[in-house]
Amino acid sequence: MPLPTEMPIVPLTTRADDDFLNDAEDDAVKRKVGHAGMNGHSNDHDKRERVLVVDDDRNFLELAERLFIRENYTPICSDAPQSALQIARTVKPSAIFLDILMPGFDGWDVLAALKSDPVTADIPVFMISILAERSKALAAGADGIVMKPFDAAKVKAALAALRSTRGRNRAANV
Repeated sequence: MPLPTEMPIVPLTTRADDDFLNDAEDDAVKRKVGHAGMNGHSNDHDKRERVLVVDDDRNFLELAERLFIRENYTPICSDAPQSALQIARTVKPSAIFLDILMPGFDGWDVLAALKSDPVTADIPVFMISILAERSKALAAGADGIVMKPFDAAKVKAALAALRSTRGRNRAANV
């Protein structure tokens, strides 16, 4: 069968995607060079507040890690929702960012486990979702919801809500 002579050329990525990828690769190289390949660490990581990020999408975790490091937090990222409770009990993060839609043990299950454990019950939890489920998240005990796609502005807004609501009730929808 002969091939068509004129096939449309569709770029797979945009210039902005290329710039973002180059920045991400540069960040990764700098971290590896400066920290012997210890992913997610900065020079003063032990002095920064820690946040736990749980999502089954490893690409999302890499993005979240970069965003939180830039905001002077130490991110602890996990793609295993079933281990989130143990990580939270051990690390005692300042906040937890938790994806709702994960196979098997989903975000609602993790949230219920976190809120029913006396060690983790008071840790602020922000649900991460592509769906607008703010009222369900708040009713289940979350402190707010961050809508995907995740970006620096949403991270900053969630962290600002966290800082402003410490010691008070729930945060806002971001």
